[in-house]
Amino acid sequence: MTMFLYTHAAIWDQDQSKWPRSIHCTGKLFIDAEKMNPRLALCMSLAGAIKNYSADGVRMALADAGDTQDDANFVTDNANGMVPKLTTFIDFVENRQKSLPTLRTGELNLFDRMMMNTLNSTITEADNFYRTMKFRAALNAVFFELQAEFSQYERLCANDGPHRDVMAK
Repeated sequence: MTMFLYTHAAIWDQDQSKWPRSIHCTGKLFIDAEKMNPRLALCMSLAGAIKNYSADGVRMALADAGDTQDDANFVTDNANGMVPKLTTFIDFVENRQKSLPTLRTGELNLFDRMMMNTLNSTITEADNFYRTMKFRAALNAVFFELQAEFSQYERLCANDGPHRDVMAK
């Protein structure tokens, strides 16, 4: 960490706007609650993790591993499970995008307004989480909780269908 700060100060000594505003670090990285230990063959390189779990799976599992001062725990089951969840989510978004022209328009009903409010508050919340480097909280809010909200919204609008403006947002 000290070298990181010295390097930035040395390279951009005349431009403090390029200096880090904050640094987030944890202690150790655990794999499945076990401390990484090359002697016990319990270690993983970034290249190996990407090969085994894909770049997206690693990113999401690392975000879920922890964003506090506590030691992070990379859970391999989470890394394995993230890609199918992400694929399902991408399919959901693509299908909704294709169906936009056929969706209901006009005045927003109560469920539409509630979902719009949820979307707006989630956007604000996610922005705050990312600014404060709370990646686990951002992942939960944007990926998991928002999917549950959309599922509930679609169930509540089963009779009339979802509103185009809500689904486009």
